[in-house]
Amino acid sequence: MKQHVDISHLSWYQTPASARYFVSFEGDNIEEIRAAVKFIQEMKLPILTIAGGRNSLLAFDEYSGLVIYNSSEGYNLGFDRQLSVLSGQSIWDLAEALENDHGIDLWHRFQGLPGSVGGAVFGNAGCFWLEIGPYVTSIQILDMQTGEIFSKTGEVMNFAYRWSECKNHPEWFILSIDFDLSELREKYASEEEPLLWRERVQPVWLSCGSFFKNPSREQSAGSLIEAVGLKGYHHGGAYFSEKHANFLMSDGTATWQELTELITMAQEKVREQFQIQLEPEVRIIRI
Repeated sequence: MKQHVDISHLSWYQTPASARYFVSFEGDNIEEIRAAVKFIQEMKLPILTIAGGRNSLLAFDEYSGLVIYNSSEGYNLGFDRQLSVLSGQSIWDLAEALENDHGIDLWHRFQGLPGSVGGAVFGNAGCFWLEIGPYVTSIQILDMQTGEIFSKTGEVMNFAYRWSECKNHPEWFILSIDFDLSELREKYASEEEPLLWRERVQPVWLSCGSFFKNPSREQSAGSLIEAVGLKGYHHGGAYFSEKHANFLMSDGTATWQELTELITMAQEKVREQFQIQLEPEVRIIRI
């Protein structure tokens, strides 16, 4: 365990941030994680788990407790397309490997989707009407309060739009996930080519992708932000993209304060004009 570690690179916004205590989970050092957690609990400090920050905004200067960085990677594809994955594995890389190396294209739409598999399960990530939740059979979890390791079935995760039961349990640290890839499970069919669509529609720079959840299939967050005049709007180094209004961007100088102030501005304007409360899809981590 290290002290006062720069973790700016763990968020794609790259706002300056550090951790008072820091440890990396590599897949085979659970006892080290348990010891670090016990030490932090005795000091009555908070614990934050993060896998790459691709879907996180670090809204602090220094995290006062322990940051556990999930760098675990690897997967095993077994009989009848049963898949086991370490939680820190990149979902984009995994989707490509399944298709290119094993001829399984069920997750083709996940190519281009940023983030780890554990993070995708935590928030039931998806794109082009395909979500990861319906494929989950079990999740292996470390309870950071008790040190116990246990499993939960996919059925009890209550997967919904950008939601899983994990969000009710900040003490759960996802170690690995088992999936059933024996058949396609989708909400709606899609023939979009993910990488070409992202290149055409989405901006490329410092961002965590689509920032707000879409209120409905018919009414997107981007259209609401554009309707209240914030598409392309700058607040210091933070701005909503001209290419896609639901992309909250940094020009490389944005502070977390500027980003969160622009988030609040968008929510207030949309609520005032449309009586709709925009909910972040990106994880905003505060202390």
